Amino acid sequence: MDIKTANILMGKTDKKIKITDFGISALLTHASEELYNPDVILGTLAYISPEQTGRMNRGLDYRTDLYSLGVTFYEMLTGKLPYSTNDPMELIHSHLARKPVAPHELNAAIPGLVSRIILKLMAKTTDERYQNSFTLMKDLNTCRQMIAAGGEISEFPLATDDIPVKFNIPQVISGREKEIEEMKLCFKKVCTGACELMIVKGEPGIGKSMLINEIQKSVVAKRGYFISGKYEQFGKDVPYSALIQALSALVLQIFSEGKARIDLWKEKTFKALGNTCKIIFDVLPELELITGPQPELPDIPMDEVKFDLIFRKFIGVFTSPDHPLTIFLDDLQWADLASLDLIKKIITSGKMEYLFFIGAHRKVGQHHTLSMILEEIRDTGFEPTYISLGPLDAENTNEIITHILGCESEKSLPLA
Repeated sequence: MDIKTANILMGKTDKKIKITDFGISALLTHASEELYNPDVILGTLAYISPEQTGRMNRGLDYRTDLYSLGVTFYEMLTGKLPYSTNDPMELIHSHLARKPVAPHELNAAIPGLVSRIILKLMAKTTDERYQNSFTLMKDLNTCRQMIAAGGEISEFPLATDDIPVKFNIPQVISGREKEIEEMKLCFKKVCTGACELMIVKGEPGIGKSMLINEIQKSVVAKRGYFISGKYEQFGKDVPYSALIQALSALVLQIFSEGKARIDLWKEKTFKALGNTCKIIFDVLPELELITGPQPELPDIPMDEVKFDLIFRKFIGVFTSPDHPLTIFLDDLQWADLASLDLIKKIITSGKMEYLFFIGAHRKVGQHHTLSMILEEIRDTGFEPTYISLGPLDAENTNEIITHILGCESEKSLPLA
């Protein structure tokens, strides 16, 4: 749903409440969790949940509406939004990391318990919010009964017997604290101007992608961009497929930032590429959203070296102290040779700054193309950071089970 004050209508005579504009529901699904359409963002970004930003590595469910409802309550009672900024990236960061000022601190007439209800609705993680709307309605009805009885709302325990209306598997990371810190350390180096390459390997389903996606909050905090692509097992005949997928997402992110930012990126792109922008169009047609239509170029012999150079210049447009770029490419074991060679040239060129390249792959032999490319990178003197993920131990497994079942760890230990 798209819950916000503008979408809540009240009848003049019957006082009935109606919620309108369900169009965003079709756009925000598990397959499309990032907001790129400016028409969607306009007037909506202030109300979306942290997981709805697409930068939290969390799926969407009904509890995202409870967050938006909390923001709506906040605005109704205080007269202002919890986060006020016209900068989309700043607003996204606020939803992800900033704690809102408690409503009763802005308006002393708001009961402290009502303030707590709103803040619970606006919890950053879904597990900390109300787990169903029936429990919320119960607490609000209790408040209403107290007002009717004595005019005051006294303290009482919130969300008692708050059971989810569906079976939710909490998306928590357990037992990977060391790896997460190592990844954050690499990103800190990137923020000082370094170019870093991290390789994460492990068996299918071991949690490589989930681990890597944890860096998104750190990237947003630095106003950077996190983009990702995935190679397919039978897609080696499509050169640069995952890179193009990632860069397409980057263009769409920029397109969502408003005309002023688009004009800025347009200027930077033309400064770096000139009329060779048209060459990038062949593999990245979305770029036209930023640059506008470009005139046809005369047929120019395009060797691989020249194309690689243009591609590297294009990536360099989006790396700077103001917005470091993180590129995550999954399933590198299926990457085409052209992609691997381009990654090697980008990493070892010595000209790229503020770039964090992360690759994930299943275990491969030493004669695999990926292994040989990584060896060639090390031969240049550039040392990637390697993380090898193994299975979780019983204690970490038990931590996940207790989150899922909502029970004491002693009870679930035999199952773990």
